[in-house]
Amino acid sequence: HGGTEAFSRPQAAAPAHMSFECSRAAQDKEVLMSQVAPAASTLRDRFWLWAHAPNCHRQWVQRDSRITPAAAARHLGLDNLIMVVFGNRPEPSEFAVYQESFQGLRRVVWSVMGDSSSTRNDTCGDVEAVLALAAGNPNLVGGIMDDLFLVPEKLTPGGPVARWDAARIAAVREQLNHAPRRLELYAVFYDLLLGVCAPGIRDELGRHLAAADVITYWTWHAKGLARLEENFAQVETMAAANGNRILLGCYLYDYGDNREMPVELMQHQCELGRRWLREGRIAGMIFLGSPIVDLPFAAVEWTRRWIARVGDEPVA
Repeated sequence: HGGTEAFSRPQAAAPAHMSFECSRAAQDKEVLMSQVAPAASTLRDRFWLWAHAPNCHRQWVQRDSRITPAAAARHLGLDNLIMVVFGNRPEPSEFAVYQESFQGLRRVVWSVMGDSSSTRNDTCGDVEAVLALAAGNPNLVGGIMDDLFLVPEKLTPGGPVARWDAARIAAVREQLNHAPRRLELYAVFYDLLLGVCAPGIRDELGRHLAAADVITYWTWHAKGLARLEENFAQVETMAAANGNRILLGCYLYDYGDNREMPVELMQHQCELGRRWLREGRIAGMIFLGSPIVDLPFAAVEWTRRWIARVGDEPVA
């Protein structure tokens, strides 16, 4: 994420539902579950890689990375990928080139709203580009809104809480849900937003999340992982009220404090996610992110080995 209006992650990179709604609803429910939480339920089926254009995290990690999103997924042993525009990269004209490299992946989600430094998405989402891409790529299953919400210090009673208002989010969800092949809308939500106490603002945050299908929940500072269980319980309550499912976001690097992720905290969040998957409390886990997967960080290597060890375990 990047920029000043929303959280900053590393910088860089025809409706057809009117006449058969009942049968469509049943079909959509089946497709929905196969996309977010597939019936073929090993842990690996529920794991995702968060991806950006190569080398877009250099200003944080102070190292050069050349690994591509597809190669990063292979390196970690992951079959599902979330590709997110970062710093306005890639442009929609480049989406197809990336998607071609994702043909061997099981499921792919593309950003309809890139990170906060992707300023073109403040006024114009990439929804049409994603819908066009989905038409020829059956493994493309959804769109995600990165850095949707403003940072807490920018939130004021009666003011905007997000880059897009709830009505626009609902309209985008409608476009995706009623595409020729149903797609889902995902939203990024940070732990720091849980500290916003003003009731009116909290209600607005909930209203915006209710307009999406899936919440991806992230702990921005690694030190905040000590409160992951209690914070997640709050998100779980919000999700239940809204009918959202949850994916747990797991950073491979402590971007909040610009340092390596301690292995013990990486293990903490991974093992909690593993337990919550088995308990049915989350639909999946996301590992962020691709531009550091080829760097010599202990947490990255620990995670690669952990995925290899537990990935083929059944969810239940």
